[in-house]
Amino acid sequence: MNDLSRLPKLPSLEEIDLSSNTIADGNCLPHFATFKNLKTLILSGCPYAEEKGEGLKSEVLVILGTVLNI
Repeated sequence: MNDLSRLPKLPSLEEIDLSSNTIADGNCLPHFATFKNLKTLILSGCPYAEEKGEGLKSEVLVILGTVLNI
């Protein structure tokens, strides 16, 4: 998946696994803010996650603040 704008608004969503998708940058992160109950975001294997490494978690937390597991 490379266009997250096609995801429906799912305010009750608690976990999303987008591992091994073609997500290449952090431009997608603000979209996850629409998922108010999101607790787990899995991006392993995505080019963006590979590039950021350990810095991914802090970047996600700065933008989303509420995700507990990355």
